[in-house]
Amino acid sequence: MDKDNQKLILQLKSTNIDTAINALKLVRMSGKPEYADILLDVFFETKYEDLKSQIILLFQEMRDVDFASIWAENLEKYLGREKFSDIVACGWMSPVDLSKNLMVFCRIIENGNFMDAVEALSVIEQNIHNLNPAENDDLEICLNNIFKSLTEDKKSLLASFIDPIE
Repeated sequence: MDKDNQKLILQLKSTNIDTAINALKLVRMSGKPEYADILLDVFFETKYEDLKSQIILLFQEMRDVDFASIWAENLEKYLGREKFSDIVACGWMSPVDLSKNLMVFCRIIENGNFMDAVEALSVIEQNIHNLNPAENDDLEICLNNIFKSLTEDKKSLLASFIDPIE
């Protein structure tokens, strides 16, 4: 990573809210996919609600498939953290195609809390139409495999979406 990127990362993690917000504006303009994971770190580390809100807005407006893919593939590291479901919800709010990352959301249904599962299932519903038949079969197998291990509330949620294989 070059010096400009390192400087921008330090600014994003700054204890000065104005510096962090200005750095976020630069990240938004750059559109570099590698910032997706860094922004997740900043979201869960910062104490500034305004910065968190701005990061949420950026994720909701994701349009770059590479950025979104990096974002999705790094979500599980934050499972169990406060406001995790808010971050997951960005996946269905964003217009970007996340169909190549739906297994991540299947695992979030399995391992997250009920709200995480609601948001992850919404991402799946939003993107399932982009799957080819083999990918659709893989997702169905994943969802059916996790079904028996789910809590009753998550089973009810998932049963409304799939017809579980008994």
